[in-house]
Amino acid sequence: MKTKTRRQKAIEKLDKYFSLWIRRKDADEYGRVACFTCGTVKHWKEVHAGHFVTRGKWATRYEPLNVRVQCYVCNIHKHGNVWEYGVNLEKEKEGLAHELQRQGNESSKILTVELEVLAEKYKRLVSELE
Repeated sequence: MKTKTRRQKAIEKLDKYFSLWIRRKDADEYGRVACFTCGTVKHWKEVHAGHFVTRGKWATRYEPLNVRVQCYVCNIHKHGNVWEYGVNLEKEKEGLAHELQRQGNESSKILTVELEVLAEKYKRLVSELE
């Protein structure tokens, strides 16, 4: 079995805590949160952290405006339900969907130490929600 690099471990940790924070931050006292694209209400443990611009784009992978709660159907079966996602982003702020797409196409390299710092930040934010 191949040992994970420091960078791989940092990405795993950051993905975990960023997703937890996205899914929990808007949950009500019972842990319920609405899907950003269809409005279905589920417990935060049953939803995904869905990306508007694909998570493969490092410039927006950990941008909170790009990542919202999505139900399984919207995120997986509807491949992110991108049309509704964009419409809802535009309702929040005109031009936001376009800005995130532009930002996602920028070249971006996140240093391992930056990933580690972000992971600790989101770990702390999650602990504040508990």
